Amino acid sequence: MELYSDVKELICETLEVEADEINDDTHFVDDLGIDSILIIELKTLFEEKYTIAIDKDDLNELTSLAAVMNYLSTKDLKPTA
Repeated sequence: MELYSDVKELICETLEVEADEINDDTHFVDDLGIDSILIIELKTLFEEKYTIAIDKDDLNELTSLAAVMNYLSTKDLKPTA
């Protein structure tokens, strides 16, 4: 559950939204109006924090907290401090 909390916190900070504004199914673009620049920023932060590479073609999958968690669950994460 720590990963979930960390990911949600990172998303909230990056998208500048309160934690209660995001649930598992909140769509970043449709519900929050997030643009592609912030999605790319999230991608970069996830890559740095978890020492993974996210292919640009996979960006379309990172649409909500649940989608990000599903995506990260397929990766071999090595969290950095």
